[in-house]
Amino acid sequence: MRNIKFSKIVLLLIIFLFFINIVNAELLINPTTISVSTNTNVEKVYEINITNSYDFDIFNIEFSDVQDVKFTNIQQLKSQESILANFTVRTTNTYNIQNTSKITFSYYDTITNPINQTEINITYSGFSPAYISIIKGSNIKFI
Repeated sequence: MRNIKFSKIVLLLIIFLFFINIVNAELLINPTTISVSTNTNVEKVYEINITNSYDFDIFNIEFSDVQDVKFTNIQQLKSQESILANFTVRTTNTYNIQNTSKITFSYYDTITNPINQTEINITYSGFSPAYISIIKGSNIKFI
């Protein structure tokens, strides 16, 4: 009996670990590393594939500034959608460095505040509590 219980626990643990990998979501960029080679004062265009693996749409995707690199602005990327994005490199200097660009984006989320009922006691000395904060749709009950 003990071995059957142990086997069930191990099986549940394996299933749980399997699902952890499945629900992982992120903004995928391919290739992750790009070797850029260009001559000075010559503009060169590179292409990257960006995939939104989140279960929500993202908006206003922006890349942080990188010297001599201009990224294309991306207004929206729907859930599970992939796009090809270009960036342009044009330099007036010769150098060999490694740069990293930070990517930021916005998304919409439903913010829910529970509607509640607040009770206010009417006494000879005034109201208790004297001050309250409520949200739209809440109820106030005077006692």
